[in-house]
Amino acid sequence: MFRTRPNFRRCALLLPLLALLAGCAGSTNSSSSPNTPAAPSNALAAGGASSVYVLQLPPYGTTQSYLLQFAAGANGSVSPSASVALPDQFFPYCVATDSSGNVYVGGVSGNAIQGLVNQVLEFASGLAGSATPIRTITVGSFNVGSVDALAVDAAGAIYATLSAGEILVYAPTANGSVTPTQTISGSLTTLTGTFDYPGLAVDSTGTIYVAGFNASGSWTEIAVFAAGANGNVAPVRTIQTSGYYFYGIALDSSGHLFAVEDPNGTGVPTLAEFAGGASGLATPVKTLTMNLPQDPVTGWGGVHVDKAGNIYLNQTTELTSSFSYEVLAVGPNASGYVTPAASLTSSALSNASAAIAVQ
Repeated sequence: MFRTRPNFRRCALLLPLLALLAGCAGSTNSSSSPNTPAAPSNALAAGGASSVYVLQLPPYGTTQSYLLQFAAGANGSVSPSASVALPDQFFPYCVATDSSGNVYVGGVSGNAIQGLVNQVLEFASGLAGSATPIRTITVGSFNVGSVDALAVDAAGAIYATLSAGEILVYAPTANGSVTPTQTISGSLTTLTGTFDYPGLAVDSTGTIYVAGFNASGSWTEIAVFAAGANGNVAPVRTIQTSGYYFYGIALDSSGHLFAVEDPNGTGVPTLAEFAGGASGLATPVKTLTMNLPQDPVTGWGGVHVDKAGNIYLNQTTELTSSFSYEVLAVGPNASGYVTPAASLTSSALSNASAAIAVQ
């Protein structure tokens, strides 16, 4: 997840994929005196998400990955409420949900003999260990890049970014190998020549937000495209950052944009909240940083904001010879340096993707 070191998600995924190819793979919430204003609470608000979804990648030399469901706000070491085995030789990158509770997983399927194909799998709400996809959509071409991020709008249309710089939109009823209804690609988009597009969000009007960065670290932005944008079109505005690069992004019900800003492998990551309509080198309305260790290096990947405003972050910590994974949660009033209201770990998360979704 850091530009100057291997991308956590891609390293964890590419090891088994390459093997397969070769073979055929300080809290501020402390009590205060009567004369000192209380710091904003980091407590989770009621009425939010009931489930959080993350992806378990196949360990090196294997080809089995899993979609894991946990109770939202769970704290400590817990077992998943559902563990769904994804199709063999399917390597997941991203996860999203829709308003009906259906879950979408984007990734790469296949091997050197069969060929590699980008796919999005949809699972019906109410996951169980034996769940199978209710549909499979072929997304773009693997030659153009892998599926980096997913989003689903209120009408059920499916949005996907490809790592080579494309945004594809599929109709709510799309199934199999179908033509996207929108393809945003080309020199005017500012999306070409980059390395990763891990952030994607769509608001209630259909406006599209995509976050990306390049391998050298010389470029990072959030590009905002008008609803219905198609072809080689310029974004209506962009948002930049100074000294960081954007990773996961999310929108809340008020239209505020939340973006993970990673400090290039130094210090700890920050979650920036931007007002609706933010543009250019915008100043966040607030930032959130947790008291995390700087050595070993800790980074955040995906972010999701539920309907009550609670914020969920997927955290990866680089250890000496491995990684550890947590799902962190804070309430809508959290600001500045805080301790997570909940920190979920699990023995089932031994090789997690950076993606996260809640419902």
